[in-house]
Amino acid sequence: MAWDSDKQFQSSAKGIMIETGYATLGDDGTVEVSTFLSRIITAHVTYKSGGLLAGALICDGTITGGAVTITDSAGAANADAEVYYTFMGFR
Repeated sequence: MAWDSDKQFQSSAKGIMIETGYATLGDDGTVEVSTFLSRIITAHVTYKSGGLLAGALICDGTITGGAVTITDSAGAANADAEVYYTFMGFR
């Protein structure tokens, strides 16, 4: 998965990198999001629109191969839903 500059953005403040963007959940309710971070301190993920089956969006903060996984606890029920995310951490 490569960085998509049309959907992903980054900035920094006092040594902390901030990455934000949006992604679409896959058929199983998960999506891998590319990141330039080496360590995530905090992550915030929310649904782009309402009307979805109530679930919890989870980002475990584990970076593998330059990507981090966002998971919807409702699983496939919310497949293809768009989510917004913000990560803060170190490069």
